[in-house]
Amino acid sequence: MEAERPIIEALAVLAIEDHLGIQTSHKAWREHLYELRGWKCILPVAVIEASLLAKPGDIQANIDLPPINFRLRRSEPFPLLEGMVPAHARLANQRIELVYRSVDGLAEVTFWLNFAEERLEFDLDNSFKLYDDGSAAVAREGKERCQFIWDYFGNGEIQIWNAQNGELISRVDAFIPLNMMANLDGHVAELAAWDKLIADREQAEAGNE
Repeated sequence: MEAERPIIEALAVLAIEDHLGIQTSHKAWREHLYELRGWKCILPVAVIEASLLAKPGDIQANIDLPPINFRLRRSEPFPLLEGMVPAHARLANQRIELVYRSVDGLAEVTFWLNFAEERLEFDLDNSFKLYDDGSAAVAREGKERCQFIWDYFGNGEIQIWNAQNGELISRVDAFIPLNMMANLDGHVAELAAWDKLIADREQAEAGNE
């Protein structure tokens, strides 16, 4: 019996899922149900259903979106991405597009909730934007963005936390780069360039005081 226990456990999981209709952790992992689970408690059902339509209209319901902490597992929190506030929500391409803005208003993160495939989608090239006002502050945030992208490129796992109550809203599996190569020397050089820009802008701001 001890040798056959794994088989018995696997059959029990199948029975629980298929015959009793109860979601198990194995099913959640296999179908990526953990990626959007928290958003299903936040978004109205009507909005989720509307996102599945081939020709979605405008969002007709009021949505109380929480502030979020946008993080990477195994990386220290990025101050720029802590306490981000909702700026925009719309239906597009059978997805719900959410745009969150940093506390200082100089950065935006865009991501998409794809309920048809139970996926949270993030675009490495276009999802993280900075608005340069010429300040040293935004230069420091540019360096932070640079480090975030490097960490994400290195098999980063996005986590979205509710900044109000500390609950994990959603997470994704590790990012797997395709047809790309990590350039550590280039990354170090880019960080150094940001450091120089920060120093130059801090010097200019000090001279204007």
